[in-house]
Amino acid sequence: MAVSPGTVRENKLSLTTQLLGFSSCLVMSLGFAMAIVGLKGTWGRARADALGGVVTGVVDFSLWDMTFQSQIQRVVQMSLADSKVVNLDESLCNDGLHQISKVEEVCQTFHMARAFTWVANFVAFGAALSSWAAFGASVVGPKKSKTVITALVLFAALLSLHAFIFAISAMATMAASGGNSQFEIESSLGLGVICMVSLVMSSLVSMVQAVGYHIRFTREMDDLLNNTPNNGDEVARDLETVQV
Repeated sequence: MAVSPGTVRENKLSLTTQLLGFSSCLVMSLGFAMAIVGLKGTWGRARADALGGVVTGVVDFSLWDMTFQSQIQRVVQMSLADSKVVNLDESLCNDGLHQISKVEEVCQTFHMARAFTWVANFVAFGAALSSWAAFGASVVGPKKSKTVITALVLFAALLSLHAFIFAISAMATMAASGGNSQFEIESSLGLGVICMVSLVMSSLVSMVQAVGYHIRFTREMDDLLNNTPNNGDEVARDLETVQV
């Protein structure tokens, strides 16, 4: 039985387009993993002797606690663990110490940076999830799910943009406190910051990839629906399948 060349069009995207979509999924998933580490990891080292004289010493700090690397000098009574780890919410920003203006400024900085990082985590997760959903739908049946795939890809690109913005906002918030007398940052190259920078880069790359994938997907879907080959190689491949 002979098959008309016009009917021999596979319901698949080109390999380049599929690889672009898959790459976007991987990059955004990596960004989400980096966001998790950024939320919990150490951001850098600072001198905490500017906290209104409450405590003094060199600390490695995350968004949740400070680990003192030198002898703690308690100027006022506060609940500090023997392990030299100060939990921001339970100690520094509690026990009435947050009412001290200089301590309150530090607490606000950490809370803002933490909030931005939380939002960056959520939108990075949403971007990765949307990317994988779009890629899965494109592999199963791109013709039947064209509208859904298009919406998911554009939504993933939008979320990637927001992950980029909120990650930068978190780092900028913390960096803005590094030059004042309340919290003097000596080093901001901790694992948490490195991962946040990785999130910024992966979000940007994933967004560009998602837009590129959307452009190629739309063009190829139009070709498939119009039953029009994209190039001479595809025509030759189609003709090879026309056998009796």
